Amino acid sequence: MANPAGGHVERQLILRGGEVQIGMKLYTTGIRSTFDGNTSCGGALIAPTHVLTTAACTTYDEPNVVSVGTHYINGTMDGKKIKIVMVKNHTDFDQTSGPTTLPS
Repeated sequence: MANPAGGHVERQLILRGGEVQIGMKLYTTGIRSTFDGNTSCGGALIAPTHVLTTAACTTYDEPNVVSVGTHYINGTMDGKKIKIVMVKNHTDFDQTSGPTTLPS
């Protein structure tokens, strides 16, 4: 709903849903620069040692830590914090011009 003064716009981003209970979606990951820092991107655990995310998540901030099974976007309250040992982008990804260079 738009603000009549032309300012902030509010909208509901989750439709017919709600907050997931802690510990229910253990495949979700937060990608962070530090062990106790803020999540800069999200991802999904697709194998015991592999997280899938977008190439943009590896372009701007140095991804050093993945917090697996985390519910919170920052801190150390939950999730297993694991040091990232390798980042591999799609071979057609061009970091200089961004993700729009991927073939459709």
